[in-house]
Formats: sequence, C-alpha cells, structure tokens
Amino acid sequence: MHTLHPSTNRSLTRELREQDMNRVTQSERGRRGRPSSGDLAWLGVLCLSLMLGACDLAVELPGDITAEELEQPEDLPLLVTSAEGVFECAYQQYVLLSAQLIDEFMSGGSDGAYYIYDQREITPATGTYSSGGCPGGQLAGLYTPLSQARWFTDSNLQRAQEAGSQDMVARSAVLAGYAYTLFGEGFCSAAYDGGPEVFPPQSLELAEDRFSTAISSGSGDLQTLAYLGRARVRLNQGDMAGAISDAQQVPDGFAYYATRSSADNSRQNHLYGSNWIDRNIEVDVPFWNLEFEGVPDPRVELIHTGNTGRNGLNPEVLQTKYPDYDADIPIGRYAEALLIIAEAAGGQTAVDNINELHSRAGLPLFASDDPAEIMAQVYEERRRELFIEGHRMNDMLRLNIPFPSGADPFNDRRYGETTCFPLPDIERENNENIP
Repeated sequence: MHTLHPSTNRSLTRELREQDMNRVTQSERGRRGRPSSGDLAWLGVLCLSLMLGACDLAVELPGDITAEELEQPEDLPLLVTSAEGVFECAYQQYVLLSAQLIDEFMSGGSDGAYYIYDQREITPATGTYSSGGCPGGQLAGLYTPLSQARWFTDSNLQRAQEAGSQDMVARSAVLAGYAYTLFGEGFCSAAYDGGPEVFPPQSLELAEDRFSTAISSGSGDLQTLAYLGRARVRLNQGDMAGAISDAQQVPDGFAYYATRSSADNSRQNHLYGSNWIDRNIEVDVPFWNLEFEGVPDPRVELIHTGNTGRNGLNPEVLQTKYPDYDADIPIGRYAEALLIIAEAAGGQTAVDNINELHSRAGLPLFASDDPAEIMAQVYEERRRELFIEGHRMNDMLRLNIPFPSGADPFNDRRYGETTCFPLPDIERENNENIP
C-alpha cells in the first residue's frame, strides 16, 4: 500500500489505480485517508440496494454501471473503499447525536426540533432519527446511516472472503465490528437483514466475531484496531481477562481516525460545524471548568464566549477537540486501551495508567490504594479523556450513571425518558420477523 500525505487530493480514479484507498500511517495522527472532494465517502451509491428490512433503500447506480459488473472481483477494492466512507459518516452521526442525548452537548438551536436529542424526546416514531440520511448536521438520521454502514461492510466481508483477499477481509470486518459495537452500546435493539429483533448482548457478540475475523486476517494498524475494538466489546461483556489481553496489543501512539474534510458537506466535521458555526449545540454543564487538584484539565478545554446559542437561552460554550471542518474523529486510540486495562485490572495498574495519561496532559499525579476510589477515578478519566468520541453514552448505561432529569435549567423543557436509541416503528412495521 502506498502512503499518502494528508494534504494530497487526487482523483478517485488515480487513487484506486494506485491502490491508495486506505489510511495514511502517522504517529499519533494514526491512519487517516483523505478521499477526494467527498466522492469517496458517497460512493455508497454502489451499494446497489441496501436491503435493511425496514426501508426501501435501493439506490440508482451512476452511468452505465450494472449490479453484475460490481460483483466482479476487481471491483472489490472500490466497494470496500466506498463502505469505509459510508461508515465514517455514520460514525460521526453516532458521536454527534449520542453526545446530545447524554450530558456532553446541549441544544442551543432556535428550532424546537433541535431539542429532540438533548431533551431525550426520541421515540420509535421520530422520522428524522429513523429514516434521515447521512451526511448532515444535528438533525440528520442515525438508524439508517448506521444500518447502511453495517450492511455495506458486512456484505463486503462476504465478498472478500469469497475472493480470498485477506486485506479486504480485515478492512471490512473491522468496520463491521464497530458498526455492531455501536448498535450494541447505544441502541435499545436493532434488526439486521430483515431478521428478528436483536438486543445489545447479541449485537456485541456479532461485533466480537467480526473483530476476531479482522485480527486473524489483518496486520499492522488494521489488526491493532481490531484488537482495540474487541477489547472494548469484551469490557462490555465483563470479560476482563480478555479485555486486558486485547488492549495490551495496542502500542503507545496508536490512533485510528474517521477522516473528515472541509471539501463538502458529506465530509465535514459536524461536531465542529454544529457547535462553532451553526451554534445549534453547546458543551453541557457537567464538562465546564474541569480541573484536577486545582489544575485545569486540557483534555476538556472549552471556550465560554459570553454569548448565547441560536435559541438565545443556552450559554455558548465551544469545544476545542475538533477545531475545524477537517478535524478527524478518533475511532480508537492508545488512551482508550490504557483505560480499558485500568478498569479491567484495577489496583496499582489502574493508578499507573491514570498517571500516564495525567503526565501527558500535564496534570498532577493521582494516588490512592482504595479500590472504590481508584475505580471512580478510572470512570472520571474515561469521561474526560474520551470526551465527544462516542463512549460516554455506553458508559452511562453500563455503569448506571444517572441521565439528566427534571427541567432543563436554561429552557425549562422537561427531559424525556429515552436513554438508548429505539428500534424505529418503520422497522417493526415492515419487518415480518418482528412481532
């Protein structure tokens, strides 16, 4: 595989011909790709028809391309690269919308529709959530984009296995694993390929299987990402020994990103755009002014502008993790591996890992020999280190951390009861395998 400089912007044809279809390897910037002008991300039209049971998501092929032509082995790299773009967009949507459902972001929008995520008013009947597409900002969909990404990566996995291409197997399997992981962590239930209703434990089992496939088929950063993904799943499953073993395979400096670009809307970082440009979301109160022993925590550095959001009610508070439309979004990185090991092992290992992160951030060292105090600090480290990276919602659910309740202090709207993304009505009504 060739290595591209991040600023390289070549035509899709040239990228494919030279097989520059994956990520750029860089220290701590991880493996990142820069698909040209959004074409790569939205070659999802090559999905043919995404049969998701609930939705008729058939898409029209460009030009004279036929379904039969796309089933040829030589077209597999194009399909795999296309699926990566579809996944990256869906991954961003999950990070963005889950952050609003919990306590990372709050709505600053002027339209009442902007409150549905922040106020936890998402229901199975919410149309935009269930059938809205990707790309988009705060009000774009989630269930359909993530279902598309899961279907596309899983279908490519089968094609790659039939073709005997180990690299394509690994590339497809690892992202399918992450798609299933998000369904297992953030959704009340799901349905795959017109099948029966599936609940989080089953989704996580499917994720573990895909990560195991990627580990056995891949190498380098893909294999490392698969180890980290499987460690994440095994932590969810309570397999602490397995989580530690997998997380230990992640080297210092590793990071793998969902790439973003200012080239067009489909590739832009909407966590930045919705917060800095549109002023529709603000950083929520629990993340304001975080310190450790009197030292501000740079991992959650915020800007309080003194203004209000678009609604004229919520204070305008800006995140700095994603400073522009080009800012990539971490899928997995070394810090997460340290925190998985810390939680699974506890004790002095946890203290050591916490202090490794503190040293990197310029924070005072943590000291304790009390198991409960140590674990509480591990959870706090996860909250700060993995801020707006797509982990907090799952942590709140699995650790029984209370969701905001009562009335919103700024707009006086009362919070709803939703704490996980529901299976949409459109899925139930059109899937004969769901009662």
